Amino acid sequence: MENKNYSVDKACSDLGITAREFHFAKATLFTMTPYQTDELTSSQPTDWCLTNEAFFNYLQYKEFEHSLANSKKSNWFAILALLISIVSLGVTSFGIFV
Repeated sequence: MENKNYSVDKACSDLGITAREFHFAKATLFTMTPYQTDELTSSQPTDWCLTNEAFFNYLQYKEFEHSLANSKKSNWFAILALLISIVSLGVTSFGIFV
C-alpha cells in the first residue's frame, strides 16, 4: 500500500511467494497496463495500482482486524466490571452484618 513502485522479484521476496503465484494473482489485484501484462521482466521496477475490489477487500480486512481487537478489549472490560461488582457486593454484605 505504501510503496507502489517495485519489481516482481522484490514483491515476491517481501511477500514470501513465488513468481508464479504473483503472476497468477496480479491480474486480480492490480490494474495493469499492456506493458505490465506482456513485456515486464521480473527485475524491472514498475508502478502498481490496486484494483478497486482489491482496495476495498483490504479495507474490509483492516476493519475485521479492528473489530477483533475491540472485542478483546470489551471482554476485559466485562471481566473488570464483574470483579468490581463482586467486590462491591462483598463490601455491602460486610457493612450489613457489622
